[in-house]
Amino acid sequence: MKIAIFENQFHQVKTQFDVANRIYFQDTLKYDQFNSSQDLKPLEAILNYDLVIVDISLSSNSDLDGFDLIKGIMELKTHPKILILTGNSNIKENLQNRHLPKIPILMKPVDVIDISNKIKEVMSK
Repeated sequence: MKIAIFENQFHQVKTQFDVANRIYFQDTLKYDQFNSSQDLKPLEAILNYDLVIVDISLSSNSDLDGFDLIKGIMELKTHPKILILTGNSNIKENLQNRHLPKIPILMKPVDVIDISNKIKEVMSK
């Protein structure tokens, strides 16, 4: 499974992702990490990924925040597989306020079991 991860502080969660991949997915997850929205050009290249994991608070150097990145992905794919990675406790309300659908959320700090369960949840839909 090919995953795009938009997270500018990925170093803080990389070990957990690697362990989840090894234990629960037998190293079948292949991911590319992007610090900002413009690191993947053109955005249409997102169609090459099975799953997109988005941090809502991308760096100030990012052209798009996580909400706008999700909107852009939803314009390109009919039923995108998206997982939000965030430490924002108000994320559900923020999604509603921006008229975005319910998207599964992986709350920071993350652990290996949560990563595995959320990826499986998103991919089963």
